Amino acid sequence: ESSVDEYYITLSDAEIDQPFRMRLRSITVTNDFRISKSSDCVHVDASKLIFPLQLRRWREGDIFYPFGMKQQKKVSDFFINNKLSLIEKEQSWLIVSGDDIVWIVGQRMDNRFRVTDKTTEVVEFNCK
Repeated sequence: ESSVDEYYITLSDAEIDQPFRMRLRSITVTNDFRISKSSDCVHVDASKLIFPLQLRRWREGDIFYPFGMKQQKKVSDFFINNKLSLIEKEQSWLIVSGDDIVWIVGQRMDNRFRVTDKTTEVVEFNCK
Protein backbone atom coordinates (compact mmCIF):
# COMPACT_ATOMS: atom_id res chain seq x y z
CA GLU A 1 0.00 0.00 0.00
CA SER A 2 1.45 3.31 -1.10
CA SER A 3 1.65 6.05 1.51
CA VAL A 4 1.45 8.76 -1.14
CA ASP A 5 -1.87 10.57 -0.82
CA GLU A 6 -1.64 12.73 -3.93
CA TYR A 7 -0.99 12.11 -7.60
CA TYR A 8 -1.32 14.29 -10.67
CA ILE A 9 -2.97 13.42 -13.96
CA THR A 10 -1.97 15.36 -17.05
CA LEU A 11 -3.86 15.63 -20.31
CA SER A 12 -1.25 13.45 -22.00
CA ASP A 13 -1.65 10.54 -19.54
CA ALA A 14 -3.36 7.66 -21.31
CA GLU A 15 -3.05 5.44 -18.26
CA ILE A 16 -1.97 5.64 -14.65
CA ASP A 17 -0.87 2.74 -12.47
CA GLN A 18 -0.69 4.49 -9.11
CA PRO A 19 -2.52 4.38 -6.75
CA PHE A 20 -4.62 2.06 -8.96
CA ARG A 21 -4.96 1.36 -12.65
CA MET A 22 -7.03 3.82 -14.62
CA ARG A 23 -7.22 4.55 -18.33
CA LEU A 24 -7.99 7.99 -19.70
CA ARG A 25 -9.08 8.97 -23.14
CA SER A 26 -10.48 12.00 -24.87
CA ILE A 27 -13.54 11.40 -26.99
CA THR A 28 -15.18 13.77 -29.46
CA VAL A 29 -18.93 13.61 -28.97
CA THR A 30 -20.75 12.24 -32.00
CA ASN A 31 -24.36 11.12 -32.46
CA ASP A 32 -23.55 7.57 -31.43
CA PHE A 33 -21.71 8.57 -28.24
CA ARG A 34 -23.19 6.93 -25.14
CA ILE A 35 -22.48 7.88 -21.56
CA SER A 36 -21.19 5.04 -19.40
CA LYS A 37 -23.61 3.61 -16.85
CA SER A 38 -20.83 1.72 -15.07
CA SER A 39 -19.61 2.88 -11.66
CA ASP A 40 -16.03 2.14 -12.78
CA CYS A 41 -16.17 4.50 -15.74
CA VAL A 42 -17.27 8.13 -16.06
CA HIS A 43 -17.47 10.62 -18.88
CA VAL A 44 -16.93 14.26 -17.97
CA ASP A 45 -17.12 17.46 -19.99
CA ALA A 46 -13.50 18.06 -21.06
CA SER A 47 -14.02 21.83 -21.36
CA LYS A 48 -14.68 22.06 -17.63
CA LEU A 49 -11.46 20.33 -16.56
CA ILE A 50 -8.35 22.20 -15.46
CA PHE A 51 -5.18 20.13 -15.89
CA PRO A 52 -3.23 18.76 -14.23
CA LEU A 53 -5.95 17.00 -12.30
CA GLN A 54 -5.25 15.92 -8.77
CA LEU A 55 -5.95 12.39 -7.59
CA ARG A 56 -6.10 12.44 -3.82
CA ARG A 57 -7.68 11.07 -0.66
CA TRP A 58 -10.80 12.84 0.58
CA ARG A 59 -10.38 15.41 3.32
CA GLU A 60 -12.65 16.67 6.08
CA GLY A 61 -14.70 19.55 4.68
CA ASP A 62 -14.57 18.38 1.04
CA ILE A 63 -17.81 19.20 -0.76
CA PHE A 64 -19.22 18.28 -4.15
CA TYR A 65 -22.45 18.43 -6.11
CA PRO A 66 -23.58 14.80 -6.49
CA PHE A 67 -24.60 13.89 -10.02
CA GLY A 68 -28.25 14.81 -10.61
CA MET A 69 -28.39 17.22 -7.64
CA LYS A 70 -28.36 21.01 -7.59
CA GLN A 71 -27.19 21.39 -4.01
CA GLN A 72 -23.80 20.65 -2.56
CA LYS A 73 -23.08 17.83 -0.17
CA LYS A 74 -20.17 17.11 2.11
CA VAL A 75 -18.20 14.09 0.95
CA SER A 76 -18.31 12.83 4.55
CA ASP A 77 -22.15 12.98 4.51
CA PHE A 78 -22.23 11.22 1.13
CA PHE A 79 -20.17 8.40 2.67
CA ILE A 80 -22.51 8.17 5.68
CA ASN A 81 -25.65 8.20 3.50
CA ASN A 82 -24.17 5.44 1.36
CA LYS A 83 -23.20 3.46 4.46
CA LEU A 84 -19.50 3.22 3.64
CA SER A 85 -17.38 1.55 6.28
CA LEU A 86 -14.37 3.33 7.77
CA ILE A 87 -12.11 1.18 5.60
CA GLU A 88 -14.09 2.05 2.44
CA LYS A 89 -13.88 5.76 3.34
CA GLU A 90 -10.15 5.51 3.91
CA GLN A 91 -9.71 3.75 0.57
CA SER A 92 -11.70 6.35 -1.37
CA TRP A 93 -10.00 8.57 -3.93
CA LEU A 94 -11.12 11.82 -5.52
CA ILE A 95 -10.30 13.31 -8.89
CA VAL A 96 -10.06 17.07 -8.40
CA SER A 97 -9.95 19.84 -11.03
CA GLY A 98 -8.80 23.16 -9.59
CA ASP A 99 -10.64 23.16 -6.26
CA ASP A 100 -13.62 21.16 -7.52
CA ILE A 101 -14.20 17.46 -7.04
CA VAL A 102 -14.88 15.81 -10.41
CA TRP A 103 -15.46 12.22 -9.25
CA ILE A 104 -15.43 10.23 -6.06
CA VAL A 105 -13.75 7.40 -7.91
CA GLY A 106 -16.02 4.41 -8.42
CA GLN A 107 -18.91 6.07 -6.62
CA ARG A 108 -20.37 9.37 -7.80
CA MET A 109 -19.34 12.11 -10.16
CA ASP A 110 -19.95 15.81 -9.64
CA ASN A 111 -22.95 17.27 -11.44
CA ARG A 112 -20.93 20.32 -12.56
CA PHE A 113 -18.79 18.14 -14.84
CA ARG A 114 -21.65 16.17 -16.40
CA VAL A 115 -21.94 15.78 -20.15
CA THR A 116 -24.67 18.04 -21.56
CA ASP A 117 -26.05 18.66 -25.03
CA LYS A 118 -23.44 21.43 -25.36
CA THR A 119 -20.52 19.10 -24.64
CA THR A 120 -18.26 18.51 -27.65
CA GLU A 121 -15.34 16.71 -25.97
CA VAL A 122 -15.40 14.30 -23.08
CA VAL A 123 -12.69 12.73 -20.99
CA GLU A 124 -13.33 9.15 -20.03
CA PHE A 125 -11.91 7.84 -16.76
CA ASN A 126 -12.04 4.05 -16.78
CA CYS A 127 -11.03 1.93 -13.78
CA LYS A 128 -12.05 -1.44 -15.22
